[in-house]
Amino acid sequence: MLAIKLTILALLAAAWAPAITGLRVDIACPGVNNELRCPEGSKIDIRYINHGSQSTKICAARNKRARTPRMNCFQPRLQTWFKLICDKTQHCRLPKPNARMFKSNCGDPKTQFIQVHYNCHKNRADVYNAVACEGRDAQVKCDKGCIKVIKAYFGRHDETTCNNTPTKMTFCTSYTADAYVRKTCNKTKVCNIKAVAKTLGNPQNCDALPKYLNVDYVCQQNCR
Repeated sequence: MLAIKLTILALLAAAWAPAITGLRVDIACPGVNNELRCPEGSKIDIRYINHGSQSTKICAARNKRARTPRMNCFQPRLQTWFKLICDKTQHCRLPKPNARMFKSNCGDPKTQFIQVHYNCHKNRADVYNAVACEGRDAQVKCDKGCIKVIKAYFGRHDETTCNNTPTKMTFCTSYTADAYVRKTCNKTKVCNIKAVAKTLGNPQNCDALPKYLNVDYVCQQNCR
């Protein structure tokens, strides 16, 4: 019985990657991008976001938690979109605070800062990666077991993949790509996905540079 309990605890520990530090904060005042960053070997996990009126003191200390009002003036899907861009990456850049992020009845958005609270979790050692430039196929496959998608995105989350001209527009993403790839690939052994907007959805907040499909996945033994 003791051996069984120890095995269960070991499996739970492997499945849950604990935060390697406490809750981190990044504040972006008007005209500045949020930049979230974890140490090498760890990934971002956004916990929640909030906002407040800018001041010189707050803007000068972007990694120090600031007091914010209880009222939430964000558009409903903003945190979901931030998580699509940043979660399970080591570093991400988010758009500068702008009027589209806020509800219309909450004052002047030009005076608001955005505060992002996040943890850094240790990477899993068993994650595979597949990348395809726009118009090409990404092959996701498992030699043993079957596919379980950890994260998939179509757009641009870094400066240079599939691109010879570095860009700062690294928050270009499709809302629907992750769900489509999971539905198509999970519990299969081989999965080919074409990196096109027709199936993955049109990425938002992009420049004219090429997009790409990125899929992080594991090969699990239980395919049921």
